[in-house]
Amino acid sequence: MKGCDKIILRTRGGAKKDSIKNDPRHANQRCSYTEFGGRGTATKFLRKALFPLQQLADYNFTGDLNALTRHIQTLDTVNEVGKRGISFSKNPKLFEGFNLNKLNTFDDIVRSPFSFHLDKVGLAASIDFPALIPDINFFDQSVKYPVYCFETVLGIVPDIVYTKNGYQPLEKASSVVWTSEWYPVLKGSPALSLKSNLLPLQQPVLPFSIILSAGICFGSIGKNNEIDQVKSAGAAKIVALE
Repeated sequence: MKGCDKIILRTRGGAKKDSIKNDPRHANQRCSYTEFGGRGTATKFLRKALFPLQQLADYNFTGDLNALTRHIQTLDTVNEVGKRGISFSKNPKLFEGFNLNKLNTFDDIVRSPFSFHLDKVGLAASIDFPALIPDINFFDQSVKYPVYCFETVLGIVPDIVYTKNGYQPLEKASSVVWTSEWYPVLKGSPALSLKSNLLPLQQPVLPFSIILSAGICFGSIGKNNEIDQVKSAGAAKIVALE
């Protein structure tokens, strides 16, 4: 298991599948299974919005996202248990600052705060990174790779509701990636602004959220002096959800 150096063993057990599906005694369990599936659907769309940055993760963060979506699901007091939805648009702040790393987080590498702006109506966002100075506000924990760049992702995350066909998203998901140029690790980088927008996509009609995430990637020098991004080197986090 990624991010774990122990051996994981699982054993089969519990009630039989037919009993869980039909026995009235397992009604609560069926509700739990159904809502678990809904959270899985919600997490899938979150992961889609984070997909370009997932290669920077140093552990399987799906379980932690599931835990946050479960909290949102329990806030639904309108629908009955077993049919409660996941409304990101009503509870967006819970995901802000979520890290895709445990060992070296984005804030461990970039020590100065940065500003950002989200425009949900215009489906746009911007991030302003400060100038980075090695060993002052920029710390390359790996000390292995010569260059780095910033990458931002702006995406749409739809609310998830229960229907006769199970849990379904209210809108389609989409995302756009913006990557800076490469900078030398030993010299740092100037202040820069990264802007993203989802145009010409039309403004969704049904409830949705826009999610902004950022990552720092490291690269190695390959053949013909071309830069190759190194998988699992760097860090990323969710900046904002609105």
